[in-house]
Amino acid sequence: MADLSARVTALGRVEELADLRQEESMLLGSISRRAFAWSSRALARELVEQVKQTFVREHQPEVIRRASAIFADITDRRWRGFSVPLDGDGLSVLSDKGAPVAPESLSRGAQEQAYLALRLAYIQNHAAGAEALPLIMDEILVNFDPQRAERTVRAFAAADKRE
Repeated sequence: MADLSARVTALGRVEELADLRQEESMLLGSISRRAFAWSSRALARELVEQVKQTFVREHQPEVIRRASAIFADITDRRWRGFSVPLDGDGLSVLSDKGAPVAPESLSRGAQEQAYLALRLAYIQNHAAGAEALPLIMDEILVNFDPQRAERTVRAFAAADKRE
């Protein structure tokens, strides 16, 4: 009787083990399907983000492209330029590594240099299709260090020669 009881118990464990293995197999399949779905979505999200960044970089308005070049020259490439996101919500300044930074977080001098680069680019863009007018400015270099002041003067001289 004890021998039969032990066999029944053993068979019960085998059936339980089989049930647990079947459940494990189903769970592993579910995990695998969910992992694949997650990785597909993550890859798609990353690809969309890369396409957006490429589109923004390659299709910025001419004023933003010009201002970026001027700002990069003035700051000796400390800042790469400007970016306007696809949603058109604001303007970002791009660090030398390409990370977007809010203009408000720049130093006062860098903010003024950014503003000046944008204004000069706008003036160049406007002058390309209209009558050239004199440009009058007052104390625009007051908050610039000597190196940036010199590069700013060069940027203005270069802009004058292009037009």
